[in-house]
Amino acid sequence: MSLFKTDMPDPNPHQQQFLSLAPPSPKAIELAKALDLFSNMPRKELFTTETPIWRADYLSQLISSKLGKEINIFVKCDHLAIVRSQNNQTSYGGNKNRKLEFLLGDALSLEPTNKEKLVIITAGGVQSNHVLQTAIACDKLGIKCEIVYGYNLSNPKSGGPSGEGAANVGNYAQVQKLTKKIHWVERADRDKQMLALAKELTTQGKTPYIIPVGGSNGVGALGYAYGFIKLQQQLENGEAITNSIPASPTALSLSHLMGSKQSIPNSKIDKIILATSSGGTLAGIIAGASLTGYPLENILGVSIDNPKDSNFEKKIAELATECLDYIYLQKGDIDPTNPERYGLSQNKINIDYSQADIPYGVLDPLDPRAHLIVFAMDAIYKEGIIEADPVYTGKALAAMITMAEQPESPLSKLKDGDQILYIHTGGSGANPAYEDEIKKICPLYFRRLKS
Repeated sequence: MSLFKTDMPDPNPHQQQFLSLAPPSPKAIELAKALDLFSNMPRKELFTTETPIWRADYLSQLISSKLGKEINIFVKCDHLAIVRSQNNQTSYGGNKNRKLEFLLGDALSLEPTNKEKLVIITAGGVQSNHVLQTAIACDKLGIKCEIVYGYNLSNPKSGGPSGEGAANVGNYAQVQKLTKKIHWVERADRDKQMLALAKELTTQGKTPYIIPVGGSNGVGALGYAYGFIKLQQQLENGEAITNSIPASPTALSLSHLMGSKQSIPNSKIDKIILATSSGGTLAGIIAGASLTGYPLENILGVSIDNPKDSNFEKKIAELATECLDYIYLQKGDIDPTNPERYGLSQNKINIDYSQADIPYGVLDPLDPRAHLIVFAMDAIYKEGIIEADPVYTGKALAAMITMAEQPESPLSKLKDGDQILYIHTGGSGANPAYEDEIKKICPLYFRRLKS
């Protein structure tokens, strides 16, 4: 039975076989060749079903009303890139799992026959999505891992020298069930501590593998370069999910992923919006766009904690270049001394900084900007999608709403019928740590979450 409504009857099996032999489009051939560039790279598959694209009717109406134009919004549901540990703990999905497929694949290539020697070291904040997803993926694969948590003395909820003050909820509570090797240092000393741990493990005869904060390096960015090509294939097929997706990832079934579908008009996305902090996801998407010819000016990252004067665009360009190096330098046809060898200069990277000066990991009920973040979280929850979080995805949605209200913004240049793709990178596993603040800001939304 066809997934699409059509006036024609379903073909008989012989006709179906004939139709399946139709030649692929030039774009489909181009995308297949791009994916083939990754075929010889170490990669450990962590989730098997490609995450769906979902039409967001409520968000479309909200943004259209503010812009005075008819805009269609779709959501790439990477919060459904779910990985489960051996005891069925769930990572609640998210962008880090794409990075971890290549990072852990690279790590395992160091000890292909003796993974017991391998120890993964990574770092993040107390409610880090990346830390939890790394711990779960390591448990799934039978790899040891050690965690470095960075605390901030100005934020008591971020922990302390021995973890004091850190609420035993959300992501942090899950991590403690997966590894006892947890270390606490000041936020600025995380990299230094990871290097010290690696040195100590080496003297013990172990093989340490450091995954940077957020999994953001050239290897990690490969996950989203690869994922962006898979996304382009979905757009080429012109499919979007239109049925409701359950709020809980554990309730997800194949019927939700393969249910009601409709064509994305023109298979065309005019603006891509996503949250970015350590930069690896955005850099990977930039690299994937470079591989497929997608216009870089259509990609917009919302900075979560990098201020405008941090030269963040330069960091993204360098990460994307490092990512492409892993693909092209093996061919020997790229000059590695040219910093713009792929044409990825920092002036081609687009960043919105409207949320960057809100303290990282803080949801202050007395700050009006926090109210907009929770309003944005409520908006996406009304779509039937798993809730956003106040640290990453909620901020990116708040930025989208803010831009729609500004006369001179990246969204103001959109035309009637244009289409936005919002990449939902996950993060709701941290929400229990913010329940008191959410309840104070919007009791109605809090009751909906708890119902």
